[in-house]
Order: sequence, then structure tokens, then C-alpha cells
Amino acid sequence: MSPAGAARALAFVAVGAVVGAADIGAADVATTPIDGPSTITRLATATNGQAVFGLDGTDGAVHMVDPFTPGRARQVVTAPGPGVPRPVAIAVIDSSVIAAVCREGDGWQLRTWRLAPDQPAAADRPLQSLSLGVATGGADLEVDVAVGRGRDWIAVSGLPSPLAPVLRAPLAGVRVGPLTSRSCPVIAGGVRPIAVAVGPRDELVLVERDTASGVVVSYHDHTGRCVLRLPTGLAGLHDISFAPEGTALWVAGNDAAGDAGLWRLHATLRNGRQEIRPELVLGRSAFRALAAPTERVVVLSRGVGGEASAGSVERLDLPADETRDRRTESGLDGGPAGPAAEGGSP
Repeated sequence: MSPAGAARALAFVAVGAVVGAADIGAADVATTPIDGPSTITRLATATNGQAVFGLDGTDGAVHMVDPFTPGRARQVVTAPGPGVPRPVAIAVIDSSVIAAVCREGDGWQLRTWRLAPDQPAAADRPLQSLSLGVATGGADLEVDVAVGRGRDWIAVSGLPSPLAPVLRAPLAGVRVGPLTSRSCPVIAGGVRPIAVAVGPRDELVLVERDTASGVVVSYHDHTGRCVLRLPTGLAGLHDISFAPEGTALWVAGNDAAGDAGLWRLHATLRNGRQEIRPELVLGRSAFRALAAPTERVVVLSRGVGGEASAGSVERLDLPADETRDRRTESGLDGGPAGPAAEGGSP
């Protein structure tokens, strides 16, 4: 594979300020507390970044958290009562419809709610409810859900065995079609994804935990074919989020040395081969979730002493010159050509 072809294939990683970017220090990042519950364990944003929503880990309610206007946080879906499936992961279909993977005992469902401006939607009265199957065990924090950039598909990942590791369904407006493993990635060795996101070209992006390589990220086209798979250089991961235009890929996690915080993944070349280089943007412990509503803003949830313990939700404002897209400067022309983009070896 030629270096030029590799550079074009690297566009699938689309991580914004890539080769040659200067490191960001904590002093360059402005941090602002955000109104809302202190027990948020999941965050999600619409693909246009217009709204950010959080899942309360203590009671399963969903809240809108406004990172830009104080005092606008509000509950949008009530906490589920006894016998009602409890959300464990959320995604935004559009600014008025929320989707959540829910479980009640060993039963799993995908539920949606239409949001109203004056009162929260009732957890036991979803707009739509689809069964995902029955399975015991599993780690709730490794189950995830994502909506395509064109809002025409939705994917669920990380469900416990014997359920499929990835399910996908078409979206018609706000209606979810049948969820199936057709056209989904085939993951060998019984590995379960630990996070899912949507790439800049509407690729399904999966994060896996590999025994030998640590945290690995893979990109898949609409047929389920893997077009790129690379180690991230990290040992642990809590959450992943693309900026709205797909020009930055942010990760809350830690490396093998134990350094934890917010990372940005850079695409680079070494000896003519593609690599991901992680950059620690802000060192912080106990990150639980993240969302990137704009190119310069990242919203983070932190907690101490357990997934549903009191913590904080913060807005991070990043320097403009470090978040702009520099693919042209570094030779990444954004084209999908090249062997890796065609399913070849990176």
C-alpha cells in the first residue's frame, strides 16, 4: 500500500487536527459546570449538535442538558416505575425523539419517546417499543446505540450473548424498522463491542477490547464490511464521540500507563502504514460519558465511587486552532480511495 493510498484511507478515521498538531495543555481548556443531575452516566447529542441529553444512572430518567444556556436543563422522559424497562443507553433520532436500549430483568428492548416542550414523556408510554430478545448477564455500560448521520438507520451494539453483538434497523422519519443482524459486522471470537459511533461518512464505528492490542476501533460500511481496523493505543475506554462534522474523534479512557482523561485520536503514518496516535487533551479521572455538540465543545460526565454516584457534568471549550480540520494541510484529502477503503489490509 502506497503512502498516498494510506493517506486517503486514513480519511475514514477523520479525527480532525491530525499530523503535526500541537499538544493541548489543561490551561488551554476552559471548563464550565452544566446545570442538571449530578448522576448522569450516559450522554448523547443529535448529529447536528443542537441538543444534548443525559441518562440519570440513579433512576433511569432522561434529561436535556443545555451546555450553552444556564437554567434550561429539564427532564424529558420520566424515571421508569416497577416493571417498566429501564434505559441503559440513549441516542437522539432528532431533537424531539429519543431512543433508548432498555432492559427489564433478562429482557431487552429498543424504545423511543416523542418529547414535549412542556412536560416529560412517560417512561411507560413509549412512541415505539421493539423487542431485542432475552439474554442473561452482560454489562449495561458496554451496551450502546447510535443513529446514522442521515437519520435513516439506527444500530445497537454490545448486547449480551446469545444476542447478536450488533443489530441494525432502518429509520423512516422517527419510526424504527425491524432490527436484524443482516448487513452488520461479523465479529470473530465471541468479542462484544464496548461502544458504537457513526463516522464522518456514515460508517458504523465499533470499539472492541482486544486482549493483545488493547482498545481497537473499526469502521464498517453499509454492507457490514470492515474497511478499516486499527488499535487506538489506549488500554481502557468509557465513551467515544465524533464532533458533528466528523472532523474530531474524542475518547474518554486511559492508556497502559494509567493516564486517564479526554483523548483525541490522531491519524498518522509510520513506515508507510496507518496508525492511530492518542493525545491526552485533559487529564481527569472518573470519566463516565462524553458528547461533542460542536467542533470546539465537548460535554463530559464525571463521577466518583460508582457509576450512579454523585458527580458533575462539565463543558470543555477547546482552543479553535487545535480543533479545526487540518486534513488538507497534512495531505488527507478526504477521498475514500485506497486499499483500506476498499476492504484491503491497512
